[in-house]
Amino acid sequence: MNRLITVSLLTLLTGCNGIEAKMQFSQKAQDALASVSDDVNGANSSKPYCQLNYADYELNASMIGFEMRNKIGLQVGFSPTGGALSKIGVGFQSESGKMSINLQLNEPLQPEETLTEVIGEGIFSRNDFSISFELLAGLGVGTSFYTETPVGRLSEKTLTDAYKKTASKLNSFSTEWSTKIVHEVSSSEFIIPAGAIAGVRVGDKFNIHNLDIEWQGAPCQSSVIFQRETTEAPLAKAEVIQIENKAALIRIYETSDSSEKIELGARVKIESLPLANKEKSRTLKRALRVKAVTSHALELENGTQIDISGYLAPQVRTMLSDYGFYLRN
Repeated sequence: MNRLITVSLLTLLTGCNGIEAKMQFSQKAQDALASVSDDVNGANSSKPYCQLNYADYELNASMIGFEMRNKIGLQVGFSPTGGALSKIGVGFQSESGKMSINLQLNEPLQPEETLTEVIGEGIFSRNDFSISFELLAGLGVGTSFYTETPVGRLSEKTLTDAYKKTASKLNSFSTEWSTKIVHEVSSSEFIIPAGAIAGVRVGDKFNIHNLDIEWQGAPCQSSVIFQRETTEAPLAKAEVIQIENKAALIRIYETSDSSEKIELGARVKIESLPLANKEKSRTLKRALRVKAVTSHALELENGTQIDISGYLAPQVRTMLSDYGFYLRN
């Protein structure tokens, strides 16, 4: 009887330890998932830092032109060509004008090389709205006030044109959606920096490939000569088992015959995206980090200089989700 009790106790204790280990492992995965979703980069890897960047693209936006004319043909503001324009004086009331915004997109893997560059334009006339000296002089009230003004509506129109052109250029490359492994929870579970906001769902399946990257000089500080997947067939296939807003936990469900270990920075490509009832297709959004939003200053005759970039920046960030992107910090 004592032997039976001892065996039973040992079995019970072993079971408890197993449950505790499972709970600890689950917490480890949950903590990693939350950290990646919150843009906390905790990777400790020999891989170059840009290979583990959570963003797919980085964006620089610059307002390079804001030209306005009044009814007597006086041209004020600043021009994309850099030509000198008159300062805006008291009583100025626009009849027409144009805003120009330059958007440059690059990949974190090749930060010195521009992937796409477009100039978005927004044209207005008095039939749309008019911009006055008084309106410009009062822009300092706040960004929410700005979006409700004619200037805010004009920059929205200009950004819409710029984002449409950027999305069109990217689509012309026929680039396949992909992300990367940025955290290893175990040999069979990994974290990717794409989650619910990107459109990822539990049950989505992905192919995993290690990458071989050759740099012209120092990694992340020079051009990439080439990058290739180390195997033709995926090293493994994985399924999403848990998601956060900007991260997902994937679990391996099939492996290849290769002895190659899955590395941090490995490319993760779509295998299948199951459809919901009555859903015909699905696409995933790409992560974008806004690096800088700048603008030339509007000069008033009273000596005031107005920097539009502080008002433009929130629009740049909020509008990108309409064009296949989502914001990463």
